[in-house]
Amino acid sequence: MTISASAVLSIISLAFLSGCVSTQDKGFYLESRIQSPKVIAISGTRAPWVNQIKKRLKQSGFILKPMVSQHSVSKKVTDSTQISYNEASARYILHLDGYARMGVMHRCFGGGYTFDYISAELIDAHTNTTVMSFSDSGMSEGCQPMSGTLYGDLTNSVVQSWK
Repeated sequence: MTISASAVLSIISLAFLSGCVSTQDKGFYLESRIQSPKVIAISGTRAPWVNQIKKRLKQSGFILKPMVSQHSVSKKVTDSTQISYNEASARYILHLDGYARMGVMHRCFGGGYTFDYISAELIDAHTNTTVMSFSDSGMSEGCQPMSGTLYGDLTNSVVQSWK
C-alpha cells in the first residue's frame, strides 16, 4: 500500500491543527447572577500573566483586593452578649492557576504565553461554594500570528457572573 505525498501532508496538517482545538470549559453554578458590588479578592499563583487578567477585570469595573484576608469583628448583641467572627476582605474570591513556560525561548513574539493550562474558580466566601469555573489551554493574547483570547474569555466568565 502506497500513501501519496498529499495524503501524508494532509495527515500532518490535521495532527498539527488538532493541537489548536479549544479545550475551554466553563461552568456557572448560580440560579441568578450576583447583585452585590464588584469586589473580588485574587488568590493563587502570582505569575506575570496574572497582571493581564487583573487589568481586564479593572477595566470591567471590578475592585480587586490583592489577597484573601480576614479580620476579626466583634459586635455587642445585648448588654451581656458579644459575638466575634472573622470577616473576609471580599465576599468573592477568584482563585487563579495556570502553567505557561516563562523562558525567553517559550514566549510569544507579541509578549503572550502558550499555556499548558489556565483555570479560574470564583468562590463565594459566605457560602463556601463555587460560583463559576473556567479552564482552557493554548495561546494567550499577544501570540502573533495565532493569538488566542484566554485572558478575555476568563474575564468575560467572571463578568457574566454579575448582574
